[in-house]
Amino acid sequence: MRRIVLIIALFAVLAPAVAAEASYHAASTGGIVSDLAITADGGYAVAGTGSGKIVCLRQDGTVPWNVSAGSPVTTVAVADAAGRIAAGTSAGGVLLLDGNGNRYWTANVSGGVNGLAFTGDARLLAVAAERITLFDHRGEELWNLSTLAEVRSVAFTKDGNYIVTGSDNGAVHFIGRRGNLLWQALATDAVTAVDISRVQHARSRGRAGGCRTRDRLTGHSLRDVSSPSL
Repeated sequence: MRRIVLIIALFAVLAPAVAAEASYHAASTGGIVSDLAITADGGYAVAGTGSGKIVCLRQDGTVPWNVSAGSPVTTVAVADAAGRIAAGTSAGGVLLLDGNGNRYWTANVSGGVNGLAFTGDARLLAVAAERITLFDHRGEELWNLSTLAEVRSVAFTKDGNYIVTGSDNGAVHFIGRRGNLLWQALATDAVTAVDISRVQHARSRGRAGGCRTRDRLTGHSLRDVSSPSL
């Protein structure tokens, strides 16, 4: 039986001196949603599905386009600066689309894609899979780097000069945009999410819910936050 999942999307629109207004819309993606990314202005969202579809959902609830990725979509990302959309698949496919769903290029990496990250200007795309791989906006692979374990999460610094990754073995890597490893550290378990704050700190989150903050330049641990016991 074909499984249909309805996405209930909340788009909040903020205007000067006006309280936030929110509207809810339901839209069918035609499959189980594996990941969802929303533009900064809330104008549209992009969903990736287990049935291999990349689906665009507008704020008014309409679906202007959906395209096939050829295999289950595991992760999606949007780049507000250039209106670009990236998707990764369980087969290692990486796709770059424009805002109308037209394909710029397709590439392949080793292993299923777990995470994607754009630089602010959308000229670089980092891919987390068995290795961390960097592509330019034309689809050219600039480099790839092994972290000795599958890479689960990836993020860029705001200036696009550094990349932080989290791996299955609990390793956090801080990498220059040329592929040079600057430092690495160990978390207590597999790192499922990473982020870099504006105040030069790198944060990692594990499967158990704990969060660790490190100095961006040295990798020294600054603060640990454990998940509350249930």
